[in-house]
Amino acid sequence: MRSPAKHRDFQSEYRQLFKEVGQPLSSRDGIPESRITAAEKRLGSHLPVSLREYYLVAGSEKKLNLAFNRLYEVSEWELDSGKLVFMEENQATVRWGVTVRSRPADDPQVLQSQLCQGAYEDWEPEHDSCAVFLKFMICMHASFGGGLECTASAAIPETLQKTLDESWRFMGEVKKMRAYTREGEVVCFSPWKDFFGSKPIWRVFAGAASRQALEAIQRDLAVVWD
Repeated sequence: MRSPAKHRDFQSEYRQLFKEVGQPLSSRDGIPESRITAAEKRLGSHLPVSLREYYLVAGSEKKLNLAFNRLYEVSEWELDSGKLVFMEENQATVRWGVTVRSRPADDPQVLQSQLCQGAYEDWEPEHDSCAVFLKFMICMHASFGGGLECTASAAIPETLQKTLDESWRFMGEVKKMRAYTREGEVVCFSPWKDFFGSKPIWRVFAGAASRQALEAIQRDLAVVWD
């Protein structure tokens, strides 16, 4: 007799990442399931599992969810062309959403659209995995977004990616920005342009739970903070 399939434990993945970056979740950070179910009923659709599980454990967390881009409150969810909109970019121009159906998907792709004069433009793929996208946003908000207590940035050689790939945990990539973690430490690594618009350089954005952890990043990556 075939044993039942095991479902991926998204909640544990999210809890582990928040703990690793130095912002462990508490029971107050989750959204009660009754509120999520009521919102799904209002919209006539079910959230995909990976997004629903995120809201259940971290939907009310205020530090990293709002440090740069903004995770929507349950009451703000809206539908456009079959997409449930759940996050907006820091300048309130771009929105991110997932396709919703009567039967919830496990971990669908995230799509993005620009809001122009109150109307959404065509939805385009942003990332193949909603779970990875959410975890990337935690890391990006913790470092580039300034969500952790100690942050810094530096110009670096592109070859630093090899060091990060070998010594850090890779958490995902969105628009060529790569996110990595270690215990109490986060870095995002990305091509960048200087103020004079010359050829792109590379930069690392670091976030840490303590000054000592930030100094450890600087030492291990051999960078000079700006």
